[in-house]
Amino acid sequence: MKIAIIIDDLGYSLKHGIATARLPGALTLAVLPHSPNGVAVAELGHQQGKLIILHAPMSNLQKLPLDAGGLTEHMSEQEFADTLYRGLDSIPHIQGLNNHMGSHLTQLDQPMQWLMQTLARESIFFIDSRTSPESIAWETAQSHQVPSRKRDVFLDNNRNLHAIGEQFDQLLRIAKRRGNAIAIGHPYPETIQYLAEVIPSLPELGVELVPVNQLVSNPATLETSATLMPSNNSL
Repeated sequence: MKIAIIIDDLGYSLKHGIATARLPGALTLAVLPHSPNGVAVAELGHQQGKLIILHAPMSNLQKLPLDAGGLTEHMSEQEFADTLYRGLDSIPHIQGLNNHMGSHLTQLDQPMQWLMQTLARESIFFIDSRTSPESIAWETAQSHQVPSRKRDVFLDNNRNLHAIGEQFDQLLRIAKRRGNAIAIGHPYPETIQYLAEVIPSLPELGVELVPVNQLVSNPATLETSATLMPSNNSL
């Protein structure tokens, strides 16, 4: 069975970015556009064999301020496209995109249409972080034939090793049942410590850690069942 692990929110802390990039295994690194250390983290991650995707900020129901490069419902189609392209151009080695926050924007038809039109044009895959149970992002991606998947598990809503371990076990249960599963975590010291310990043991468990694009490209993997948990990630 196969699992993919995306580490979000990279690009601000160089220390945490380096620690994440140097973790063993085929992790996927989601880097925020225009972030001060995003280029350095993406370059190091690429050198370490990690897949790089854009962690695109999108408007949220809590109306929290967005990072640079944020996409909102108030933009015209041209503003939306220009902002998205500038974000994609700000980080090297981008092959995919997932949403940062986005509990509001991923529920809206027109912005998701614009997003998927661009991703289809640029051959960029999409991962729905599922920060809202009402998200239509994955369905819109499918309608535009954008390779896509939904997140199954958040690893570190609760930042302690025991809780992270429980979420990792949930990831493995889903992967065993379905053949594969996708988790999202963050560059917290606890998450980095846990992954550094568990990743080397995966082969003996019969688990293969793969870049997330290996799971979006196979039509057989398109049936998903995202596990949405209330947390500060549901933004």
